[in-house]
Amino acid sequence: MSYIALHRDYDSAIRQFQKSFNRTQKELNNYLDKLSAHTRFDSLQFEKHPFYVHLYVNDSLSYWSTNTVPVSQFADYHFPADGIIHLQNGWYYAKTYEKDSIKLVASFLIRSHYPYENKYLKNDFPARFNFPFKGYISLEKEKALPIYDNGQFLFGVIPYEFQNVKSFYSDSIFGLLILTTFFLLNSILLFLRRKSAFIKIFVGFTIIWLRYISLRSGWLSVFDEITAFQPTLYASSEWFPSFADFWLNILVLIFGIKILFQLLLPEDKEEMSNKLLRGIFSTSLLLLFLLFNDYIFKGLIENSSIKLEINKLFGLNFYSFFALTSVGLLFFEFLKAFRKLINFYQENEVPALLKYGSVGLLIISYLSLNLFFHHPFKNWILMLLILPVFYQICSKNKKELPNYTIIFILFLFSIHSFNVLQNFLDKKEKQERQLLANQLASDQDISTEIEYSAIKNSIETDEYLVRLLKEDKMVSPSGLKENLEKRFFNNFWEQYEVEFFLFNSKGISLLNFTSNQTSNIQKLDRIITYNSIPSEIDENIYYIKNFTSQYAYIIKQFICDGDNFYGFLYIALKTKKIPENIGYPRLLISSKSKVFDVLENYSLAKYYNHKLVYDYGNYIYPSVDENMLKLINSRHDGFANRRDYNHYIYRRTNLDTIVVSKPSNTTFQFFTSFSYLFCFYGLLLLLPLSEKLLFKKNWRILPTLALRIQILLFGIVLITLFAYGIGSGIFIQRQYNEITNQHIKDKLTSISVDLNNLNNSDSSAFEQASSDLLEVRLQNLSRVFSTDINIFSPNGYLLSTSRQKLYNSGLISEQINSRAFKHMTDYNNSEYIHTEYIGNLSYTSGYVPMYNSDGTIKAIINLQQFGQQEQYELQIENFLVSILNIFILLLAFTTMFTLFISNWITLPLKKLQESIANIRFGKYNQPIEYQGKDEIGELVKKYNEKLQELEYTAQQLAQSERENAWKEMAKQVAHEIKNPLTPMKLRLQHFQRIFDENEKVDKAQIDKIVESMVEQIDTLAKIANEFSNFAKMPKSTFTPVDLVKIIQNVKEIFQSTIDSEIEFFHAKRECIILGDKDLLLRVFNNLIQNARQAIPENRSPKIGIFIHKLKDEWHIEVKDNGSGIPEENQSKIFTPYFTTKSKGTGLGLAMVKQIIDMHEGKINYETSSKGTTFNITFKVYEEGSEKWEAQ
Repeated sequence: MSYIALHRDYDSAIRQFQKSFNRTQKELNNYLDKLSAHTRFDSLQFEKHPFYVHLYVNDSLSYWSTNTVPVSQFADYHFPADGIIHLQNGWYYAKTYEKDSIKLVASFLIRSHYPYENKYLKNDFPARFNFPFKGYISLEKEKALPIYDNGQFLFGVIPYEFQNVKSFYSDSIFGLLILTTFFLLNSILLFLRRKSAFIKIFVGFTIIWLRYISLRSGWLSVFDEITAFQPTLYASSEWFPSFADFWLNILVLIFGIKILFQLLLPEDKEEMSNKLLRGIFSTSLLLLFLLFNDYIFKGLIENSSIKLEINKLFGLNFYSFFALTSVGLLFFEFLKAFRKLINFYQENEVPALLKYGSVGLLIISYLSLNLFFHHPFKNWILMLLILPVFYQICSKNKKELPNYTIIFILFLFSIHSFNVLQNFLDKKEKQERQLLANQLASDQDISTEIEYSAIKNSIETDEYLVRLLKEDKMVSPSGLKENLEKRFFNNFWEQYEVEFFLFNSKGISLLNFTSNQTSNIQKLDRIITYNSIPSEIDENIYYIKNFTSQYAYIIKQFICDGDNFYGFLYIALKTKKIPENIGYPRLLISSKSKVFDVLENYSLAKYYNHKLVYDYGNYIYPSVDENMLKLINSRHDGFANRRDYNHYIYRRTNLDTIVVSKPSNTTFQFFTSFSYLFCFYGLLLLLPLSEKLLFKKNWRILPTLALRIQILLFGIVLITLFAYGIGSGIFIQRQYNEITNQHIKDKLTSISVDLNNLNNSDSSAFEQASSDLLEVRLQNLSRVFSTDINIFSPNGYLLSTSRQKLYNSGLISEQINSRAFKHMTDYNNSEYIHTEYIGNLSYTSGYVPMYNSDGTIKAIINLQQFGQQEQYELQIENFLVSILNIFILLLAFTTMFTLFISNWITLPLKKLQESIANIRFGKYNQPIEYQGKDEIGELVKKYNEKLQELEYTAQQLAQSERENAWKEMAKQVAHEIKNPLTPMKLRLQHFQRIFDENEKVDKAQIDKIVESMVEQIDTLAKIANEFSNFAKMPKSTFTPVDLVKIIQNVKEIFQSTIDSEIEFFHAKRECIILGDKDLLLRVFNNLIQNARQAIPENRSPKIGIFIHKLKDEWHIEVKDNGSGIPEENQSKIFTPYFTTKSKGTGLGLAMVKQIIDMHEGKINYETSSKGTTFNITFKVYEEGSEKWEAQ
């Protein structure tokens, strides 16, 4: 079941159609009532009509508001009439007002119905009905969707069985499908980021399996009628059956690559083992990814009809941008994976030989495979430059890449993309040109000969032709052509321009006003005799082997009636493969005909017997093929460059040569194509950057001066170029209109002079409609001026035309354009030029009157600028493309220039910023060296002066702090020393009293006093040692240390000496920081000792140590189940000499905080009656960190 089938709602659509029809019908009736109220109907021509209006007086057409409705000059049973009317170019609804001899008809189009369709003529319902389906009108109620008029069946609509999705809906569905899949897969990747390897493998396999099943089972066949799912747009294999499948496969591939790299190179280093194998496998995977990118790029061009000629911007479409996006997406994803591999090498201390060896292996393998598959040198040489450059950039910038490096990589990739794209496009174009040359080399078509054989007998005995020949009745060429084309030469024969020549049995032409009548048959017979090959199917069919008179075939048909021979009908067939330059070539050709529209982009030459027999296009070919054959050294075929063109020269035989040429690629095209790609991929890069800015916390507009300067410069150039482009476009458009109008005026003047001469010699040529003399004259003038010419009577009716088929097909009526007629007759303009329309075709049309001797209008000459109009419009388009090319080129270079200028301007400010950020009190701060005498120089000078002042102030502050510290320290030391001195003094005094009172001293008393004195002295020594340790920390030596090992050692020591239960939890085998091992041992010794001492004797001691990683920090928790810290002591816990223990010095936690601060860590605590937790954080060690290396 297709998407269309699922969304068909004919009942709803026909109800909407009925409402729209009834509303339009009501408006028509009201408007007709308004018109019928006129007292004078000649005022109709001065009104603007929302409907088609025709006025008949005495059954003769007196006024018409449009010439797009093909009605007759005289009333007949077709028109005027009421209700639904079928005319030559469509179905109409009409309403007639009758009064006396007047018939006023108002009508509107229900559905166009041209005899054939092309890009200008489409058989469809007008937009006013908003009918979403293709269909046709039927007057039979059965099987049709009925439309009623006052409850009576009026007509029915029968939808086509096959419905095309409208391009807007088709493109929207495709875009929505791809975006939904993209965001869905990205969401899954984010979900899997912290999941186990098993879950990642399972989800990745499931996604890939679902994609495989969807390809095999046809789940997506519901979308088959959408353009992106049709193989005509793209198809390369059963795995890539459509462009939509191509995109889905790319997204699943990128998803799979990311999953593999998450498994091979996880962010968590602890999960990695076999790092060497991981690196080698990741490098191999990258190589396959890179080669797959080349394969995708090639297939995208060779197996698709998507327009990818970058320098032809107006030729690109919705799918072109999606195709280019796919190439950019694959490349950027490759670079992201490559960067991840580089970071892996940097973070895991991989030996230099392996790092550079793997990148070298990647480059050499890529080079070897390209050489093996014979890929052109320029396809891969830039990639060999991109890989080492990107490696070097990523090695020096671990976190974010600088803007200039992104621009540089983008610059290289844009050139690389253009080279690859252009190479594949050139290869494809040359293949197409070879095919085109083979098809053009011979116009012989067996099906043409078979088709004619099928109608031969009917033509041979045709009553119309027999009657003309019997009576020797002259006939106009257009009359004969119209009759035979309607009855015999239609449908299949639309691929040919058919000419008819009728001769009686004596060889005399029966066509009016053909010069040298007897020589025509001789000329045709000479062509047959000397330049043709008889058909094997029918001896009367002759294939013209050398394109003489541009004929492909001449058919010599005898006209007989039984045994009676009456004459000859010669039928000359000109192929429409090669576009015609005169008049309405595209408008009058069905899209089913075999016209090679692609030839508009080429020049073409045909040589027969070494002489030029036909040429087409802008290139001027030599009259003989000798010079062209020299270019390919007389080979069978080949490509060669000559005079700024690339030629494909094909020798079908020794006598037949065909040359198909196109302009060579220029340097300017290279620069413009590069600029388009550079800007396009730059915009793609802006999307993720914009997303980061939009979702960034505390986001500010224009956060940096450099960015402000870049935006300012870029904006000024952009606005200037944009204004210049608009101004140039308007100017050129006006210039074009003036040139076009002048061309028409000049041609009209020349044609008017010639027709006035004809009028002077034979005024009867303008007296009757379809004058044979006038028709032949117009056809000759049409060939001379390469345009179509119409002559209208003073009443606005067609007298003669150089292109009768335009009117015979009913594309327009035989009345003059009503607006032009008003300007000619009512406003008495001497000329009038404006835009007219046939279907979707717009063209410039000019009118001039011809006058009688008495000054009255004899006829009105009309000239349509259609053939040349397309050329002029192409020139305008080329000019606009050139402006746009320059615009984009300047835009690309402006982007790089603004980046350079902004960095150059802000470089001193960045130095100033870095210097200010690196200011350290108590250390020497390097002044900035800047030689400029500008504002920045003054700022730097003031900075250096303030730096000197700051250094002096820092010295004074440091001295003051040292003095205050010593004073405070002295107070603390004095206090601590005073405490043991008091009991010592009392003991000594007591000892003295003992000696004074008793001559005999008890030795036990003396020992007790001495023991007490020694204890107090030990206390003083301990205080001195603690003070010494705190005042003078040992010199720290920072190296990578493992916190797990340090804590494990401390735990083992304490467990063997105290009766506490110590538990140690760590998710990682290693927790590396940069620090001093001895100082860190002291930290955890103090913390565990403190924890043990804080636990009351009535509780079973439990101490827990936990380590976990959060972002780029290690978080350590030391918990105890003590009684907690009293609230009044919590603010003093890290104050030196503060203690709540009788035997403590109060320096333990103060030293812990000092050591942690030295490591640029943090410590805090949480306490309650159930225990205390100390929280410590250290930065994760990153190899190569400049910050730590400086210490």
